[in-house]
Amino acid sequence: MHSHRSRQLTIEQASDYTGYNPRIIREAFKRGDLTAERPGGFERARLYFDPAELDRWLDSIKAGVR
Repeated sequence: MHSHRSRQLTIEQASDYTGYNPRIIREAFKRGDLTAERPGGFERARLYFDPAELDRWLDSIKAGVR
């Protein structure tokens, strides 16, 4: 992703944005259903989500696609 981080959402903000529990969002990320950015690429770094990617993920859920 090339978006500026100020446009990125933390997992807590992504939870508020989508209405899904952070655990569900994290699981979707781990499955590869949802992409996120990790600054510096560190395994334990905070995840940042692009709102457009969250919208795509929500649309795929509504369509029954994984």
